[in-house]
Amino acid sequence: MKRVIYLFGMIMLLLSCNNQEREQGDVYFTRENIKVQSLLNPEKVELDDTFNDPVAYWLIHDSLLLVQNNPNSDYMIEIFSLDTRKRILGLAVRGNGPGEFGSCQCIVPSSQSPIFYIKDAQQFKFYTVDIEQTLKNSKLTIINQFQYSEDIHMQTDICPLNNTEYIGYHMWHLDDSAYNNNVAAVSIYTMQNTSLENQNKMSFMDKYKYFVADVNGGNLFRVTNNRIWMAELHKDKITIFDDSLNVIKTIIGPDNYPLKYEEHQSNIPMPFITFQNQTSYLAYSSWTLTDDAVYLIYEHLDNKEFDPEHLQPVEIYRFDKEGNPKICYQADQHLYALSIDSKGEYLYTVSRVSSADDIEFIRYKIK
Repeated sequence: MKRVIYLFGMIMLLLSCNNQEREQGDVYFTRENIKVQSLLNPEKVELDDTFNDPVAYWLIHDSLLLVQNNPNSDYMIEIFSLDTRKRILGLAVRGNGPGEFGSCQCIVPSSQSPIFYIKDAQQFKFYTVDIEQTLKNSKLTIINQFQYSEDIHMQTDICPLNNTEYIGYHMWHLDDSAYNNNVAAVSIYTMQNTSLENQNKMSFMDKYKYFVADVNGGNLFRVTNNRIWMAELHKDKITIFDDSLNVIKTIIGPDNYPLKYEEHQSNIPMPFITFQNQTSYLAYSSWTLTDDAVYLIYEHLDNKEFDPEHLQPVEIYRFDKEGNPKICYQADQHLYALSIDSKGEYLYTVSRVSSADDIEFIRYKIK
């Protein structure tokens, strides 16, 4: 009898532990679970003398503005004073020579970060830039650079892991039984200094069966020590990994919709995978960090037709650094690129109604 009671107790303990692990590992949420606030009365932030073609803005160090321009501009990056609204520096010239860039996507971890990243998707290069030394030297001060794999998805952010490795999202991954190319979503890669032209390559058509890059993707960024987040571009899902890519937690919400795919023939000899019925799914896009929170723009376009001439309003979700959703900010317009000042008083972002419109740099008071 004692043995039966003991075994029953052990089974209950194991079930309790498994349930606890499941609860700790997965978070499902809806808008009804968290505080909802409206973003009201945007204030436009205008600059005096920019003559380039801006596509994104970020606040840095509470007193400066980092501007990413169209690649055809004189300078692909500009830095302005927030106080005077005047340009301090023009950086990143287009070209193929030393110190020049084929393209320029800025990645700014937070408004207080001492560094920012540049992803040159044309040359498959990734740079870490020291902000203070760049201001001091009046030129880009690159403290690390490497050649990244051609398998990294062009629309995703790369996450440096240490001085020799980085984590990237594999553009040929798809979590679908029918159209699976048998590659993991994220992998650890070794930083390379060798030009891709000198590396041995095998045709992607020899390695993969389906072209899936239009229906996959996830931005990767470090939130705390040994915790890296992947926020998916098309699915309302966030995965938290440790530095060895063990899954610590998944966060699913606020809509928890299924993705549905279909196959088309294309001008390359492999099937082209799209969402069913010419619809689109857009989920988490821009992100930024503060000392105690993670902010993510959520586009909540699910199973609808994407209309670039009429971009839809978005939401911004505030999570604590353990991955618990705390606040949903509902905007009245389409936003991308995020910054939060050090006091958590203002949210800086970029707005536009249509993809053909000029962008506006605005801020909302949130505190």
